[in-house]
Amino acid sequence: MSKIRRLSAILKFIFYTLFIVFPLLMIAYWLAPQAFHACGIHLGIPDGTQILHTLSWSERGEGFLVSLIPNLITMAICYCLAKLFALYEQGKIFVVATSRYLNKVGFLLLIGGLLSPLIIDPIMQFVITIHNPAGHCYAGIALGSGNLYDIFIALLIILISWIMLEGCKISAEH
Repeated sequence: MSKIRRLSAILKFIFYTLFIVFPLLMIAYWLAPQAFHACGIHLGIPDGTQILHTLSWSERGEGFLVSLIPNLITMAICYCLAKLFALYEQGKIFVVATSRYLNKVGFLLLIGGLLSPLIIDPIMQFVITIHNPAGHCYAGIALGSGNLYDIFIALLIILISWIMLEGCKISAEH
Protein backbone atom coordinates (compact mmCIF):
# COMPACT_ATOMS: atom_id res chain seq x y z
CA MET A 1 0.00 0.00 0.00
CA SER A 2 2.90 2.38 0.64
CA LYS A 3 3.98 2.07 -3.01
CA ILE A 4 0.48 3.04 -4.14
CA ARG A 5 0.41 6.03 -1.77
CA ARG A 6 3.88 7.22 -2.77
CA LEU A 7 3.25 6.93 -6.52
CA SER A 8 -0.22 8.47 -6.12
CA ALA A 9 1.32 11.49 -4.37
CA ILE A 10 3.76 11.93 -7.26
CA LEU A 11 1.03 11.59 -9.88
CA LYS A 12 -1.25 13.98 -7.96
CA PHE A 13 1.55 16.56 -8.01
CA ILE A 14 2.16 15.99 -11.74
CA PHE A 15 -1.52 16.42 -12.65
CA TYR A 16 -1.94 19.54 -10.50
CA THR A 17 1.21 20.94 -12.14
CA LEU A 18 -0.14 20.14 -15.61
CA PHE A 19 -3.42 21.78 -14.63
CA ILE A 20 -1.50 25.03 -14.08
CA VAL A 21 1.25 24.73 -16.72
CA PHE A 22 -0.85 23.62 -19.69
CA PRO A 23 -2.94 26.81 -20.02
CA LEU A 24 0.18 28.94 -19.53
CA LEU A 25 1.85 27.01 -22.36
CA MET A 26 -1.16 27.61 -24.61
CA ILE A 27 -1.12 31.33 -23.86
CA ALA A 28 2.61 31.46 -24.67
CA TYR A 29 1.96 29.54 -27.88
CA TRP A 30 -0.69 31.96 -29.15
CA LEU A 31 1.43 34.98 -28.20
CA ALA A 32 4.34 33.74 -30.34
CA PRO A 33 3.19 30.91 -32.65
CA GLN A 34 6.01 31.46 -35.17
CA ALA A 35 8.61 30.74 -32.46
CA PHE A 36 6.89 27.45 -31.65
CA HIS A 37 6.47 26.56 -35.35
CA ALA A 38 10.22 27.11 -35.88
CA CYS A 39 10.78 24.39 -33.25
CA GLY A 40 8.23 22.11 -34.94
CA ILE A 41 5.59 22.56 -32.22
CA HIS A 42 1.99 23.07 -33.41
CA LEU A 43 -0.17 23.15 -30.26
CA GLY A 44 -3.87 22.99 -31.02
CA ILE A 45 -3.40 23.18 -34.78
CA PRO A 46 -4.32 19.98 -36.64
CA ASP A 47 -1.48 18.11 -38.32
CA GLY A 48 -0.97 19.02 -41.95
CA THR A 49 -2.48 22.51 -41.61
CA GLN A 50 -0.38 24.85 -43.72
CA ILE A 51 -0.14 28.41 -42.47
CA LEU A 52 1.11 30.40 -45.45
CA HIS A 53 1.00 33.83 -43.82
CA THR A 54 1.97 35.53 -40.59
CA LEU A 55 -0.86 35.23 -38.08
CA SER A 56 -2.38 38.56 -37.07
CA TRP A 57 -3.30 39.31 -33.47
CA SER A 58 -6.98 38.78 -34.26
CA GLU A 59 -6.24 35.37 -35.82
CA ARG A 60 -4.16 34.46 -32.77
CA GLY A 61 -7.05 35.48 -30.52
CA GLU A 62 -9.51 33.46 -32.58
CA GLY A 63 -7.14 30.49 -32.55
CA PHE A 64 -6.78 30.77 -28.79
CA LEU A 65 -10.56 30.87 -28.32
CA VAL A 66 -11.06 27.82 -30.52
CA SER A 67 -8.28 25.93 -28.71
CA LEU A 68 -9.80 26.92 -25.37
CA ILE A 69 -12.47 24.21 -25.64
CA PRO A 70 -10.10 21.21 -25.87
CA ASN A 71 -7.78 22.91 -23.37
CA LEU A 72 -10.59 23.16 -20.83
CA ILE A 73 -11.34 19.46 -21.38
CA THR A 74 -7.67 18.62 -20.83
CA MET A 75 -7.58 20.76 -17.70
CA ALA A 76 -10.71 19.05 -16.37
CA ILE A 77 -9.10 15.65 -17.01
CA CYS A 78 -5.94 16.75 -15.15
CA TYR A 79 -8.06 18.03 -12.25
CA CYS A 80 -10.09 14.80 -12.01
CA LEU A 81 -6.93 12.67 -12.16
CA ALA A 82 -5.30 14.80 -9.45
CA LYS A 83 -8.37 14.32 -7.24
CA LEU A 84 -8.41 10.58 -8.01
CA PHE A 85 -4.76 10.16 -7.05
CA ALA A 86 -5.34 12.26 -3.92
CA LEU A 87 -7.92 9.67 -2.87
CA TYR A 88 -5.52 6.83 -3.69
CA GLU A 89 -2.85 8.62 -1.65
CA GLN A 90 -5.24 8.59 1.32
CA GLY A 91 -5.73 4.84 0.87
CA LYS A 92 -9.25 5.23 -0.53
CA ILE A 93 -9.16 2.87 -3.49
CA PHE A 94 -12.48 1.04 -3.80
CA VAL A 95 -14.86 3.83 -2.82
CA VAL A 96 -17.64 5.49 -4.79
CA ALA A 97 -15.67 8.74 -5.19
CA THR A 98 -12.78 7.03 -7.03
CA SER A 99 -15.13 5.34 -9.49
CA ARG A 100 -16.90 8.65 -10.09
CA TYR A 101 -13.63 10.48 -10.84
CA LEU A 102 -12.62 7.65 -13.15
CA ASN A 103 -16.01 7.89 -14.85
CA LYS A 104 -15.59 11.65 -15.33
CA VAL A 105 -12.15 11.10 -16.88
CA GLY A 106 -13.62 8.53 -19.26
CA PHE A 107 -16.47 10.78 -20.36
CA LEU A 108 -14.16 13.78 -20.74
CA LEU A 109 -11.82 11.68 -22.91
CA LEU A 110 -14.81 10.52 -24.96
CA ILE A 111 -16.09 14.07 -25.45
CA GLY A 112 -12.60 15.26 -26.40
CA GLY A 113 -12.09 12.30 -28.72
CA LEU A 114 -15.29 13.06 -30.59
CA LEU A 115 -15.29 16.86 -30.41
CA SER A 116 -11.75 17.46 -31.56
CA PRO A 117 -11.70 15.74 -34.99
CA LEU A 118 -15.33 16.46 -35.86
CA ILE A 119 -15.76 20.08 -34.73
CA ILE A 120 -12.70 21.77 -33.21
CA ASP A 121 -10.09 20.78 -35.83
CA PRO A 122 -12.17 21.94 -38.83
CA ILE A 123 -12.95 25.25 -37.13
CA MET A 124 -9.27 25.71 -36.20
CA GLN A 125 -8.16 24.94 -39.78
CA PHE A 126 -10.61 27.49 -41.15
CA VAL A 127 -9.62 30.20 -38.64
CA ILE A 128 -5.89 29.67 -39.24
CA THR A 129 -6.02 29.35 -43.04
CA ILE A 130 -8.68 31.98 -43.86
CA HIS A 131 -6.01 34.52 -44.83
CA ASN A 132 -3.81 32.08 -46.75
CA PRO A 133 -3.39 32.82 -50.48
CA ALA A 134 -6.40 32.04 -52.66
CA GLY A 135 -7.14 28.34 -52.89
CA HIS A 136 -5.29 27.47 -49.67
CA CYS A 137 -8.10 28.06 -47.15
CA TYR A 138 -9.64 24.83 -45.96
CA ALA A 139 -11.39 22.97 -43.17
CA GLY A 140 -11.78 19.23 -43.06
CA ILE A 141 -13.01 16.47 -40.82
CA ALA A 142 -10.42 13.79 -40.20
CA LEU A 143 -11.38 10.88 -37.98
CA GLY A 144 -8.34 8.63 -37.98
CA SER A 145 -7.18 5.53 -36.15
CA GLY A 146 -5.66 7.67 -33.39
CA ASN A 147 -9.07 9.21 -32.69
CA LEU A 148 -10.73 5.80 -32.71
CA TYR A 149 -8.07 4.56 -30.29
CA ASP A 150 -8.80 7.50 -27.95
CA ILE A 151 -12.53 6.78 -28.11
CA PHE A 152 -11.92 3.07 -27.42
CA ILE A 153 -9.71 3.86 -24.38
CA ALA A 154 -12.35 6.31 -23.11
CA LEU A 155 -15.04 3.63 -23.37
CA LEU A 156 -12.81 1.15 -21.52
CA ILE A 157 -12.24 3.66 -18.71
CA ILE A 158 -15.99 4.28 -18.45
CA LEU A 159 -16.64 0.52 -18.29
CA ILE A 160 -13.98 0.06 -15.60
CA SER A 161 -15.53 2.90 -13.57
CA TRP A 162 -18.93 1.20 -13.78
CA ILE A 163 -17.40 -2.11 -12.67
CA MET A 164 -15.69 -0.37 -9.74
CA LEU A 165 -18.96 1.32 -8.78
CA GLU A 166 -20.78 -2.01 -8.79
CA GLY A 167 -17.97 -3.49 -6.68
CA CYS A 168 -18.40 -0.64 -4.19
CA LYS A 169 -22.15 -1.28 -4.01
CA ILE A 170 -21.64 -5.02 -3.45
CA SER A 171 -19.00 -4.31 -0.79
CA ALA A 172 -21.34 -1.87 0.99
CA GLU A 173 -24.16 -4.47 1.03
CA HIS A 174 -21.92 -6.99 2.80
